[in-house]
Amino acid sequence: MYNVNLLTTVSDCTAAIEKKTGEKNDLLIKKVVLEHDLSKGEQRANSIATELQEIEATLPIKEAAYAQAAEGKPKRDIQTEINTLENRRNKLMDRSESSGGLAFINDQMEVEEINFKVAQIDSFVAQATTRRTELESVAPAA
Repeated sequence: MYNVNLLTTVSDCTAAIEKKTGEKNDLLIKKVVLEHDLSKGEQRANSIATELQEIEATLPIKEAAYAQAAEGKPKRDIQTEINTLENRRNKLMDRSESSGGLAFINDQMEVEEINFKVAQIDSFVAQATTRRTELESVAPAA
């Protein structure tokens, strides 16, 4: 419950309603962006997990081939492939940490915070609208 009695004129009420409605619209835009990011983030996390599994399955095969390869260019080529796979795995693990579960949860929490703020704004706007109606009914006729 807000002390809308501090709004003493119709114009005060209108200004407060317009300001809070603008804030609400900004929050709703931010929410849409976050929800889009959440959707993409889930897809990205699944893609990263799949690629990591593929690398983890391929590395032992390459390492076994390396152990059996003859010295020279074939062995160096396999070592290059192993290094590439390990580098890719490390990059994917870093991406997984930065855009994985914790980031996903933080975005979900932010969406819920926005929902809470929007509900508070709606409550305030309803009370300020009621106050404006009260003030209009007692305002002297022009």
